[in-house]
Amino acid sequence: MKPEDVKRLGDKRCKSKRSEGVGQKIGNSVESRITVIASGGDPVTISPMTTITLVFGALLTLIGLADFFYAGMHSPTLLFPSLLGILLIICSLVSSDPKLHRKAMKGAALVALFGFAATVSSFWNLLFSLKKITFATHSEMIANSATALLCLIFLTRCFQEFLVSRSRKKE
Repeated sequence: MKPEDVKRLGDKRCKSKRSEGVGQKIGNSVESRITVIASGGDPVTISPMTTITLVFGALLTLIGLADFFYAGMHSPTLLFPSLLGILLIICSLVSSDPKLHRKAMKGAALVALFGFAATVSSFWNLLFSLKKITFATHSEMIANSATALLCLIFLTRCFQEFLVSRSRKKE
């Protein structure tokens, strides 16, 4: 093992390498799966979409919790973005298994589509009433708008990844 192949992750030393056949440019995207071999463990392949899903899930969870506590914990419906975030985090964790990766990412895209469809009306309401809105009175509308925007960005990234995957399959 070469010194440049070893990365320090937490307190464990891990060897990392690129998977075979990836790292090449396909369309407008570069696929870069990384295989991490922890000391004494099995190799785990982490795709970029798994990490992206985890990050978006964490952001949505934080938005929901912040809105819930800011509004005085009066309504459990304020936790809707957190529910979406937790579902995305679960999909991300399930997708680390190579056999379930494709199904988990499709599930994550479905969760994001549902989240966008449920919150897009707040986004439009926020845009049309921007002059007369204050954060203190409409925190739920702002949180739902942020949820809609994050879900739309995540859906766009999922769609791009599905196209890259399909073009890779044809080759």
